[in-house]
Amino acid sequence: MTEDKSREDTMEDTNSSTVFNHDSEGPKNDANLDNFYEMHLTDTRDTLDKRNSRLLDESGSVVAPAATSGDLEKIETQMSSATFKEGGYGWLVCFSAFLCNMVSFGVGVMQNYYLTTVMKDTATQVQLTFVGTIAFIFINGMGPPMQILKSILGARVLIGLGCLLMCLGLILAGFSTQVWHLYLTQGVMFGLGGSAMYITMMGIVPQWFDKRRGLALGLSASGSGIGGLIMPFIMNALLLKYGAPWTYRIIGFICLALGGFATVLVKEKFPEKTGRKKITDIVQWNVLADNNLKLWCAAATITLFGYLIPFFFLPSKFCEAMSAPTYAAANGLTTSQGSSLVSIISGLNFVGRITTGYIGDHIGRLNMLIIAMFISACCNYLIWPLNHTLGGLIAFSSIYGFFCGTYFTMMAAITAFIVKMDKFPSAFSVFLMFNIASSFGPPIASAIQSGTNPNSFISVQMFAGSCYLLGTILMFVLKVKMSKSVFSKI
Repeated sequence: MTEDKSREDTMEDTNSSTVFNHDSEGPKNDANLDNFYEMHLTDTRDTLDKRNSRLLDESGSVVAPAATSGDLEKIETQMSSATFKEGGYGWLVCFSAFLCNMVSFGVGVMQNYYLTTVMKDTATQVQLTFVGTIAFIFINGMGPPMQILKSILGARVLIGLGCLLMCLGLILAGFSTQVWHLYLTQGVMFGLGGSAMYITMMGIVPQWFDKRRGLALGLSASGSGIGGLIMPFIMNALLLKYGAPWTYRIIGFICLALGGFATVLVKEKFPEKTGRKKITDIVQWNVLADNNLKLWCAAATITLFGYLIPFFFLPSKFCEAMSAPTYAAANGLTTSQGSSLVSIISGLNFVGRITTGYIGDHIGRLNMLIIAMFISACCNYLIWPLNHTLGGLIAFSSIYGFFCGTYFTMMAAITAFIVKMDKFPSAFSVFLMFNIASSFGPPIASAIQSGTNPNSFISVQMFAGSCYLLGTILMFVLKVKMSKSVFSKI
């Protein structure tokens, strides 16, 4: 009868469902905590096997009605939260991810140097622009192959090999005399190395965090903001003093040092056994059957079309390459003032990713992303078009820069929430391929501008705002579809 009494204390016969009561009497020490949870989970599984029966005590009296599958999922979630050890060594893993993001996305192409010296008669600015595009496509588009290599080699080995490949690509780029040399070195080789580091690392960080996952991923993702902010200044200083070949070599060794340190620090919380496996056992393509994941991918793709447009059209070398006016020049600003606006966006991007990650842990990560993307839409719809002075554009760059990077903070956490951690590696490696969409946004915006009014930026601004707004709407639909409530924390 003592056991029956214990069950009555922890299971309430309310609305014909079994409810796990965290406030009920349980073990007071950690040694018995797992046994305590296991007892209740086992009881609930037994009732699921006998869906139409009831739990009976020895005298035949009804103790509680059978549990539903929803109850079991709730109990498993509560058990996971209660036994999960947050952070710890994970903060060092988070720092290693920060370093990987910094070197993967911080290194730029020295276009002006090549246009005026080595390649002045053999390459155009458009052709040189594609060097960075190729690297970006490889970094984000090699998810499934990198997941396969990780399963065979292990995370640390793959990240180390990626670091070496990045360094080698940059060193060889210093010997380039033709644009296709840069395509192969700083494009393909650097991109493959960056992919091995970035994709692998961003799949490890969520393993170490639950309640603070948004903050951890924000800190990790902020590395790209810092890299984009300081790396160009370092490269310009080195270029003026040592020339392009030695600049690439020095930057290559800097990436090797930072990436090597990250490789030493990285550690999986739940390491998988390495070795040869069936590809279908490594990459679970059936994750694409999840309608919520499809909706999330669609929302991300549309949103990303607008992400890079202010980066490219404010200063902008892209506009010069496409023989289009820059927004800064069209409003009487100097080239350095236009470049400073992009630096402001990058700097606030760093701060914003961390801050929105922290807030997202408290109000819901998808909720935070919806708010941030809506504000980004308003920036492109209202603030950018109505400001033509340096002060006004600084305000736009500050607000937009703070919120636009929230997507990169939340993408891993939201993907994990949609498919759960057991399918997260496959889902995330596939999902990252949709990040490539951001590289096509500026060319599409430029084509729209050329087809309407080449001397006006309103079409560019409306296109960027519309991408953010439509993406926000799809994210809101995803939220309601998953939670059935507008005000839920998700």
